[in-house]
Amino acid sequence: MGLSHSFYRRRISQTITKASSTKDIFFGYRILSSKQGIEIFYKSATLGSVMISPKN
Repeated sequence: MGLSHSFYRRRISQTITKASSTKDIFFGYRILSSKQGIEIFYKSATLGSVMISPKN
């Protein structure tokens, strides 16, 4: 899955400061669909980071 034409690539661009794995499935206003995910920290984030969970 490429992010070349997605909304997130333009928003995050090259300001990523850190990426780490996470098991925090209770995040924000919804529960992630997976027990594991990736948390990406970047300079222009409103809350400091964004969490991404896989489909499966």
